[in-house]
Amino acid sequence: TDTGMGIEDRDLQRLFSPFTQASAEVARTHGGTGLGLAITRSLAEMMGGQVFADSTPGQGSTFTLRFEGTCMDGNSPTAPAPGPAALAETPEYQPIQGLKLLLVEDNFINRQVASAFLAPLGGEIVTAENGLEALLRIAESDFDMVLMDVRMPVKDGLEATAEIRALDNDMAKVAIVALTANAADADAQACRDAGMDAYAAKPLAPQALFAAMLEAWKAAEERRT
Repeated sequence: TDTGMGIEDRDLQRLFSPFTQASAEVARTHGGTGLGLAITRSLAEMMGGQVFADSTPGQGSTFTLRFEGTCMDGNSPTAPAPGPAALAETPEYQPIQGLKLLLVEDNFINRQVASAFLAPLGGEIVTAENGLEALLRIAESDFDMVLMDVRMPVKDGLEATAEIRALDNDMAKVAIVALTANAADADAQACRDAGMDAYAAKPLAPQALFAAMLEAWKAAEERRT
C-alpha cells in the first residue's frame, strides 16, 4: 500500500498489460518500461496465484498478491535457493558460460524471465517466437545451444527440434533444452523422442534450468566425439 497519487479506474483495467503505464504523465515523470506489473502478474499466475490492484485517486493504491504456500517453522530456517548470478559463478556451470544461445518462446513475459536468468552466464542470447522463426535463425547463424518451448503456434518445439536434427550440417548436433509446462513422464519422453537432450519445467527456476543446460551440453559433446 502507498499514499501516492492513486490511479483512475479506467487506468486500473489496463495496468497489468505489457508496456502500459497509468498515464503519459507518469511515464514522462518517472520513466520505466511498463513491464513490471505484467511480469509480476505472470509470475504470480505461474505459482497458481493472482495479483490485484485497488486505488483511489489522490489517496493511494494497494496491490495484493495471493498464492498458496507452505509456512516454514521459524525454528527450522532454510537457506534461499541461489539466484542465477550466484549459480553462474560456480565452477560446475563453467561449460555453459559464454555460449551463443537461441531462446525460442512464444510468450513475451516468459522470454523476459528466461533471458534474465540466462544473462549472468554471459555470451549472447538470440530470441525467436515459434519453431518456424527458430529454423530461420538457425539458417542464418550457428548456435551453441537452443532452449526450445514445446507448445507454440505456427510450429511447435517438437516439430522444430525434429527438423533441426534432420539438418545436414553441424547444427544437427546442437544441444537442445525443452522448456515445458508439462513435466509428466510421457511429455518428457516425447521431448526425448523428438531429439531434445534435456528439459526444464515451467515455471523456470535458475538451478533447474542451468542443470538442464549442463545435461544438454554434455549430451551434445558426446554426439560430436
